[in-house]
Amino acid sequence: MADFVKFKALVLVAEYEKSGNHDDDVNVVRASVGVQTECSGARNKQLFSIDLFDDATVHFYTGLENRGKFHMVLHSLGEAANHLVYYRISKPQLSIEDQFLLTLIKLRTHPTNTELALFFGVDVMQVSNVFITWVNFMYFQWKEINWWPSRELVRFYSPSGFQSCFPKTRVIIDGTECPIEKPHQPVAQQASFSTYKNRNTMKVLVGMTPGGLVSFVSEAFCGSTSDRQAVERSNLP
Repeated sequence: MADFVKFKALVLVAEYEKSGNHDDDVNVVRASVGVQTECSGARNKQLFSIDLFDDATVHFYTGLENRGKFHMVLHSLGEAANHLVYYRISKPQLSIEDQFLLTLIKLRTHPTNTELALFFGVDVMQVSNVFITWVNFMYFQWKEINWWPSRELVRFYSPSGFQSCFPKTRVIIDGTECPIEKPHQPVAQQASFSTYKNRNTMKVLVGMTPGGLVSFVSEAFCGSTSDRQAVERSNLP
C-alpha cells in the first residue's frame, strides 16, 4: 500500500510539472507526500510485472481470467513476438511478457503514458515505443485467424431460445462508434462527424454469434457512415 501511495504521488507531481507551473509549489507537494528521496530512483524500479501479479490482478488489469490465459494469448502470437522490429528502433528494457502486459493494460484501463512509465520503471518514450509496436504486431498476427465459425458450431452454442425461435441466425451485428480527435482538415471533420454521438468518430461493424463469440469486425469507416452503408461496404455479405 505504501508503494501504491508513492506511485500516485509521483504521478501527481509529474502531471503538475507537465502543466508548466514550475515554482516552489512542486517542492511543497513532494515534501508533503514524503517522496522527495524516491523521485530520483522511481523510474528504475519496476513495480508492475507479470511475475508479480496474481490471477486476480491479471484479471483486473487485462480482462484475462488468470496468468495461464495471459500466457496462452501471448503464445498465440507465435515466435515472432521475440523478434520484433520496434517503432523507435531501440529495444525496450522490458521482457516480452511485460511488454505484452503493458499493452493490454493500456488498452483496457487507458492510463497515461506517464503512469505506465512509473509503473514499469521505464521512460515515457519506451512506453509509446512498446504500445505502438505491439498494437500493430497483434493486428497483423491475429487478422490471419479465421474467426468465422461454421453453422453447426454456432447452433451448438446458441441459447435454447435462439435455437427454437431463430434457428438460422449466424451473426448479430451492430455499428459501434469510437471517439477520435477532431481532424484538422474540414473535409475530414465533416466525414467523421457523427450526429448520433455529436462528435468526431470512426465506425466499426461488429458481429457476434448468439452464443457470445465475436466473429466479425469490419474495417473502420468515418463516423458519418450509416449502419446500412457500413454493412454494404464491409465484406460481411
